[in-house]
Amino acid sequence: MADTTVDATRRLNVKKQTLDDAYAAPANFLEIDVVNPVTHGVAKKRYTDYEVRMRVWFFNNI
Repeated sequence: MADTTVDATRRLNVKKQTLDDAYAAPANFLEIDVVNPVTHGVAKKRYTDYEVRMRVWFFNNI
């Protein structure tokens, strides 16, 4: 039983990040636009709905 506990909590082996990796152009990124606010209600029961547009950009290193 102890072996399964150790396996479940073992950390992932990760590669140390270099400065070149840290400051390189991203392989992808998420663009989020929040537009078209519409406010509903009155006084203390006011709330605002927004339209959220998301776009994922992928870059190929060819």
